[in-house]
Amino acid sequence: MKKKLVWLGLVGLIGIIVFLVDIRRGLRIFFKDDYRIAVLADNGMSLVNVSPNRGMVNVLYFSDKDTYIWVPSGYGWYRTDKISGLLKQEKKRELDSDVFFYNFGFRADAVIWVTDLNNWDQWSQMSGKIGLIPSVFFKWRSSNMFFKEENITGDIWENVALDEILRREFSDNVLVEEGIRLSVYNATLKDSLASFLSDRLTWAGLSVLLVGDWPGGKIDKCRVIFKDNLEKTKTFAFLKDKFISCDFVSNDQMAEKEIEIIIDSVWAEMINYSTYVRTF
Repeated sequence: MKKKLVWLGLVGLIGIIVFLVDIRRGLRIFFKDDYRIAVLADNGMSLVNVSPNRGMVNVLYFSDKDTYIWVPSGYGWYRTDKISGLLKQEKKRELDSDVFFYNFGFRADAVIWVTDLNNWDQWSQMSGKIGLIPSVFFKWRSSNMFFKEENITGDIWENVALDEILRREFSDNVLVEEGIRLSVYNATLKDSLASFLSDRLTWAGLSVLLVGDWPGGKIDKCRVIFKDNLEKTKTFAFLKDKFISCDFVSNDQMAEKEIEIIIDSVWAEMINYSTYVRTF
């Protein structure tokens, strides 16, 4: 009897912990300025941005047979309806967030894997992926918002319309409001690497003022140079997450709201940037 009570107590405790974690995630959705969901399906992919401040839910679909997306870490370009199967087959599901960031500068709070792209917001899909309470909060918040859905067709390479949509409707409003200015330098021999990174950071919501080759010559490791007062900003946390292989160097000579990013060959090889250069 005592053993049974102990087991029931443990099960109950685990249940309470899971419920509290779910509540915490739900409250994060409820109180967060924007909430971003990336959807990866067998027939395409989409970006979802829930913005209470604007009273809008923006959904951007990529399901056209002629739309190719770059998969980092050496895989190259694939049709949107092939990426889900590729990552499953290669046992590389952890690359899902990288696919969305390195193509669209989109930093998802959650990635939902579904069979059909059009069913991403069904209860059965959402509750199993981001939790029951977060799903309730999402439905609650979005029920009175205006839904704006758009389809991107054809080539995303230098797509001016896509560039404008990502900047306007899918950037992180907190990063935008912090207004920290970036300089991005390329310390490698790989062409356009700084411009490639600059686009993604701009789409994410950061302000990139300067892009170019690093004048200081070769470096041993990529660096992010900042002033101490920026360590508690969301921009700093965002860069820490995206540049985990880089040294973060504090420099009091930096301006108050400026950060320098210097990219080296190791960072470029980590995402296998050479496979981004198109042959079609």
